Amino acid sequence: MNFLLTHHHSQDWNRCYQIGNQRFCARCLGLYPAMLFGILMQFRFQVQNQTTLSLVLGIVLVVPASIDWALGQFFPKMFSNEWRTFTGIMLGCGLGPSLGIHFQKAFPAILLIQLMVFGVTVLVVVFIRLFRR
Repeated sequence: MNFLLTHHHSQDWNRCYQIGNQRFCARCLGLYPAMLFGILMQFRFQVQNQTTLSLVLGIVLVVPASIDWALGQFFPKMFSNEWRTFTGIMLGCGLGPSLGIHFQKAFPAILLIQLMVFGVTVLVVVFIRLFRR
């Protein structure tokens, strides 16, 4: 459980909130509660299919955290922890409903699109890091 909340190495602790002697990842602190809320709402309202609105929101809400994460790889102090928490909340609000549908019907289109958005982000970061060497 500790790893989920504090998965940063000491050189990246500026991306964490510290409460007592425990550190909490700023983005994950927003992500997990929002994602859990989104999943629970899917089950509460028995939503089993995605709508055009959920598809658009699912993409729009995932992009800021992906960009924030990618830029943070090159400029670690560019954003504040409050911003990371905010983009984590948006990410959770985008992923939660998608996962709620996924638990009922495997791999809905929105989840695959979200995975592609994040995958492209990771590929860009890897490419740029390799190019810099």
